[in-house]
Parts: sequence; C-alpha cells; structure tokens
Amino acid sequence: KQWYQRRVRGSCNSKYSNIADFCTEFDEYLEGLVQLPGKLLIAGDFNIHVEDKTNAESKKFSTILSLYGLVQHVNSVTHIGGGTLDLILTRENIQDSIPINDLTYDKTLTTSDTLFVRFTSSF
Repeated sequence: KQWYQRRVRGSCNSKYSNIADFCTEFDEYLEGLVQLPGKLLIAGDFNIHVEDKTNAESKKFSTILSLYGLVQHVNSVTHIGGGTLDLILTRENIQDSIPINDLTYDKTLTTSDTLFVRFTSSF
C-alpha cells in the first residue's frame, strides 16, 4: 500500500497593500512548498480577479500557478460584487492531484462580501 502525505493550506492576501507584493511572497512560499512530496490543497480568499484574463495581476498569478504545476478549480463568481476571488488550488500532475467535486457557491449568513465555496474531495 502506498502512503501519501497531504498538505492543506489556507491563504488570504488581505495583509498586502498591493497584489504585486502578495505575488512575490506567494511565489517564494510555493517555491519551498511544492518541493515537499504528497498531495497539496491551498484554498482561500486571494482577492485576485482570476476570471479577468487581460488583467496584469491575474496574468502574473496564473503564471506563478503554472510555474509550480498548480491548477485553480473555482470557475464561478465568488464575490457579491462580481469576480472569482476565492480559489481552490491543487497539484496538476495526476499522481498527486486531488479531485475537486460538487463545487457550490452559497450566500453566507454573515455580512461577508464573498460567497461560501463548498466542495467534496477524497484524498
């Protein structure tokens, strides 16, 4: 039987004054994290409009994900003002990928300006 290590991380870029600073630090964080073996799931409010493929910040973030072999699974609006800001990231390679299923986006019972992203997975 093969054993896999699993790593689950949360992320939020609200402490950064600009996306460029967040991308630089996230790049450095991933550089070490992706070297570790096993499955990986990173989820959280990134405050980057990944749905806007023409946006320079979105392009930079997408390039970082590609560089480290990560895929983004959320494909719907997650902010009440529009935009896909809450993300679920996993490894792209088949051996260490994590299936993300049954994605739903629900209003929260709080005053949050983001939707609650729910999914199922088996890993």
